[in-house]
Amino acid sequence: MMAKEVSMQAITIPTDLERRKEDYPLITGQAHFVDDVRLPARWPAVLHMAVVRSPYAHAAITHVSLDQAMSLPGVAAAFSGADLVNDLRLLANAVPVPGLKQPVRRPLAVSKVHYVGDAVAVVLAESPVVAEDALDLVEVDYVPLPAVVDPEAALAQDAPLLYEDFGSNVAFESHSGGGDIAAVFAQADYTLKLRLVNQRLAPSSLEPRACLFDLDPHTGQLIRKEAN
Repeated sequence: MMAKEVSMQAITIPTDLERRKEDYPLITGQAHFVDDVRLPARWPAVLHMAVVRSPYAHAAITHVSLDQAMSLPGVAAAFSGADLVNDLRLLANAVPVPGLKQPVRRPLAVSKVHYVGDAVAVVLAESPVVAEDALDLVEVDYVPLPAVVDPEAALAQDAPLLYEDFGSNVAFESHSGGGDIAAVFAQADYTLKLRLVNQRLAPSSLEPRACLFDLDPHTGQLIRKEAN
């Protein structure tokens, strides 16, 4: 099977407006989004996928029932993590960090969720509305497990572990420095010690991310269209 990635159409920005790289396509109606893609009429209708996500930060999954979701008119298929991901490639870290521990992560959770919003199951339906309605019909039985949200509390000896195999909640350690630091401090007229607490940071797009996959049964070519 061949895979082809299709990027959105490039837009020419008039001279002297280059600094408004994002605004110009939007205010002139030339922006292209995944939802604008129209496949040839002879092709099957597009199915929309919605994701069932965990309400718990840490919990065991004991059972996933898809029967009611499958019975909803307009639903084409529904899958739990156990149905899909055991044979899929593991998810890799987007940015390699030296010494970073790599847990076993797949696109869907199978037996345990590790954060609020962890994907548990997916539903494919004829419209986004039906797919969203079907999410409420997927029954997932969870056994909540102890969770810790404070990073310093997570370092305690008796803190609940998110990944037991590592024996610690420490993801990685990074050390930096140079020169004779001890001598510099010893010769300083004044030294200052302070504790800094930074806010949580979670960069997220204002618009939802979307992608469209299409398999041409005649050529075996898989086409992917996605926002960039």
